[in-house]
Amino acid sequence: MPSRNDGPALLKRRSAKPFAGNLRLRRLTKAYLEPLDDNNKEMSPTVAKIDQIYDLTQELIVQCQSVTSGLFPRYSKDRDVGYVKDSIYCAMACWACSVAYKRLDDDRGRQTELRQTAVKTMRGILFSWMQQSKNLDAFKSQNSSEFALHARFDLSSGMGLETPNDDLHYGHLQMDLVALYLLTLVQMISAGCKVIYTHHEVNFIQNLVFYIERTYRTPDFGMWERGTRYNNGKPELHASSLGSF
Repeated sequence: MPSRNDGPALLKRRSAKPFAGNLRLRRLTKAYLEPLDDNNKEMSPTVAKIDQIYDLTQELIVQCQSVTSGLFPRYSKDRDVGYVKDSIYCAMACWACSVAYKRLDDDRGRQTELRQTAVKTMRGILFSWMQQSKNLDAFKSQNSSEFALHARFDLSSGMGLETPNDDLHYGHLQMDLVALYLLTLVQMISAGCKVIYTHHEVNFIQNLVFYIERTYRTPDFGMWERGTRYNNGKPELHASSLGSF
């Protein structure tokens, strides 16, 4: 029988010969236990360039998006009014950056983040316009600027503005705006984005097509929202609206 003095030597011999199963387990779990150090990896020039664009997108665009409505203001300091046209341009920028990340092997979740930011904006515009379905139906038959779909909404709620003048003096009649929304919507859906969810939304999009189909030659306020070149608030026929169809 081994004596007490042989105890440390016996433990040393046992530790020097670990079981084969323990070695295999250590090799399998080593990759999961060691932290991943991304800083030591050298990024390619393409990835570095896309990351730079991502940082600019986050700093200049995404942080200005309304959390509730998904709309964007015209100016970063504006916290009351969300503009449809500016929101579409911001959605296109976020979506384009997400397409760039889609071509990378490791997008670090940024593709989904940017894509859903664009989807939220497009659905926010759709929600705001669907609140004015009656105006859309009336405009198709009367072609009056009184029933035109609004070009700006409350930034927080996405509803029509409740200003002292009831927002009546603003040039909402912008046919190129609706056409730009439809064009962007088609491109995003063709690329795999899920923007339209219900059959009611499909019907409303079809009515938007009828909206510009019957009235695209109607004198409007154009893409600069000024009306005539004299800036006197009177609508005229703009090349941007003619080309939108």
